[in-house]
Parts: sequence; C-alpha cells; structure tokens
Amino acid sequence: MQTSSQPFPTQNLLHTLHYSALLKPHISQNITQITMVTMKSIILLALSFGSALANPLAGLAVARQESAAAAAPTTAAAAAKPTSNPCDRVRCAGDTTCQVVNGKAKCVKGTPCGPTTCAAGTSCCNASCGICVKPGMMCSMIACEPAGVQCGPNVCASGQECCNESCGICTEKGGFCTQQFCVTAGPKCGTSVCPTGTTCCNSSCGVCVPPGGACTQQICPASE
Repeated sequence: MQTSSQPFPTQNLLHTLHYSALLKPHISQNITQITMVTMKSIILLALSFGSALANPLAGLAVARQESAAAAAPTTAAAAAKPTSNPCDRVRCAGDTTCQVVNGKAKCVKGTPCGPTTCAAGTSCCNASCGICVKPGMMCSMIACEPAGVQCGPNVCASGQECCNESCGICTEKGGFCTQQFCVTAGPKCGTSVCPTGTTCCNSSCGVCVPPGGACTQQICPASE
C-alpha cells in the first residue's frame, strides 16, 4: 500500500492564509494610490469646467463696460451742444429769411446785414454797422458796437438790461427796477391796430404777427 505525497488539506489552508496575510498590505496600498489618482483627476476636471463657464461671463461683462465707456463721451458731447440761435426754431415764408434782431427771431425780406436787412438790389458790405450798398459802391469798414436789447417800445443801451418790458424801462445790470404795468397801444396796421406784443407785417390786409412769426404778403382790396 502506497502513502499519498499530497499534503493534508489543513496544511493547504494554512499556506493560503499565510500568503493572503503577506499580500494584504500591498493590495491596500495599491487601492489607496488608485483612489488618490482618481480624486485628483476629478478635481482637475471640475476646475477646468468651472473656468470654461466663468471666462465667457467675464468677457461679456468687460465688453459691456467698454461699450458704455465709448458711448458716454458721445452722449455728453451731444447734451452739451446748445441751440443758441433763435432762428433755429422759426420757419419763415419762402420769400423771407429769418434774422435775429435785438436777440429775437424775425422773418424779413431781403438779405440780413447785422442789425438791419438789405433791400432788393443792394448787398451787405458791413454787417457790424448794418451798411448795405448797391453793386460797385464803396463801403465803410468801421466797426460798430452791437445794439442793445429791445425793451417794449425802447431799446436798451449797451451795458443795460430790460427790467420792465411793458413800460420799456432799462437799468444797469443788477440795478433797482419798478414793476408797474404800463398799457401801450399796439402799432397801427392798415385799418387795424396790432395787439400788444405783435407787429404789423402786412398793412394792406392788416395782418399782425408776433416777433419772428411768418407773414404772407398778398395785397388785399381797400375796404369801402
């Protein structure tokens, strides 16, 4: 009878447990390393994804700020540009032109020449003094002081201001001024009288207009 050379099962089990005990530290170390590498990869991926979302928003905010800064000077320049010419707000008839007389817009015939208007057949040669001459005539080039402002029926001298238009009272700037009201008759215009604050623009038809108003120049038959 032969004796088996195979070890007893108990011995095999002991060998298996022994090898497992030897390999367990290495397996735990490998699992830990794999876990650390995986966590680092997840963190890097999250940071990259967050930067991709943040950059377009930051670029959009910068673009809006640059656009607003570029538009601000244009808006400020447009708002700072005043309209100081009274004629910019007046439309005159086709045969008249707007002229600023004593600071007010008026629709007049002829060519504007400083404080006056040149008649047909003449031209303005000295706007400072309002001198109009016929073609070929000599012209004086002296300089004249600007006329004062209109104050009711009067014209204030240079350096004065109108303080009471109804009475035509002019005073030095900052001077004392009475505020009574004066009733004045308007100018005669044909067969009618213009109300206060208006001027006669067509005596044939008795048409009165406010300063700077447009006026028709038709001829009306005389009333019997």
